[in-house]
Amino acid sequence: MKISAISNTRMIDFVFLLLFFFTNTFISIAQDSLPNGRAFNFPANKYGISIGNSREFNGIRFNFADKNVKKINGFNFTLWTENVKELFFWKNETTLNSSIVNGISIGIIPIARSMQPINIGVLAIGTSPDNLNGITISGILLGSTGNLNGISFSGLMTQVDAISGIAISGLLVTGIGGINGLAISGLIISSDTRNINGMAICPGILFCGFNFRGVGISGIYAQAESFEGLSIAAYAKTREMHGLSIGLFNKTNNLHGMQIGLLNYAGNNPKLLRLLPFFNLHF
Repeated sequence: MKISAISNTRMIDFVFLLLFFFTNTFISIAQDSLPNGRAFNFPANKYGISIGNSREFNGIRFNFADKNVKKINGFNFTLWTENVKELFFWKNETTLNSSIVNGISIGIIPIARSMQPINIGVLAIGTSPDNLNGITISGILLGSTGNLNGISFSGLMTQVDAISGIAISGLLVTGIGGINGLAISGLIISSDTRNINGMAICPGILFCGFNFRGVGISGIYAQAESFEGLSIAAYAKTREMHGLSIGLFNKTNNLHGMQIGLLNYAGNNPKLLRLLPFFNLHF
């Protein structure tokens, strides 16, 4: 009984010694990490596992709300940014624009300067002024003042500067500075100031402010300054059409190819041949 009591006493003393050692170690680490944000980082200030708002870290990081983050490499789980306004206006030029996340980024609304190669936002995700690269998934909104490169899925809307790769969205896909690749939307696809190259498919409106090269399929309306390839839409309107246009009403000022539809207008044909039913030609 005495031996057992002594053993238990020694065990308790040993446990308290371990607790004392680790507590002092943790406090020391937390204090050392203050210049690197308010976070518990183990085993090093910038490497290993981080819990809190570490500004620079390599490894596995968990944080509630990011603030003044510089660079994270590895796995990053952050719910959102500390400033609620930044959740909706990611064009902020201070806090957001300093953070770079390389690796796997997951959160409710993760926002950074740039993110790659796996980016997941439960509600929304955004970058400014740099790019979203790799595989990006958002439950509702996906936005960037930079480019979207790779494969992306958003439940409602995708709006970025330019798209290179595959972009799929439930309602809207907008590449203001151009779309290169495949775009699929539940309603609207648009590129206001640059070209669309590749394939665009939507049941509503397809709009290209400049040149469209490839295949465009729209259930209601398709418009482009110049179209080269295959256009399928109920109403297709272009300044120049090079290729084949299929729809209920096809209209172009300059046709270099063929139109198939109920009514087909080619402005560069002779007057009596400009508006024809069923098909129109000009080569």
